Amino acid sequence: MILEKTHIINVVPFDDIEIEWNKYNKVLISGINKMPGMSRNAVGKSMIIDMLTWCMWGKTLRELNKDTLKLYNNKLLIVETYFSKIGRASCR
Repeated sequence: MILEKTHIINVVPFDDIEIEWNKYNKVLISGINKMPGMSRNAVGKSMIIDMLTWCMWGKTLRELNKDTLKLYNNKLLIVETYFSKIGRASCR
């Protein structure tokens, strides 16, 4: 199973983001805070991993659940993860 792409919709801090994973299976997740003088904290790096684990196993590493995530945003939460050879996992 090779992770190809992840599409995250309506998850703070992302409205709609699509990540195409590197074909070498090495990934660096880095963030840029658009507020001047601010660090790379709270830009969504951990949330990407949380959404991947939630989509695949139904729980996040930080033990966030779907109801907790909905508190941040009243819109439909969608995470789609695509794999080569297996297809797609979609969580709503």
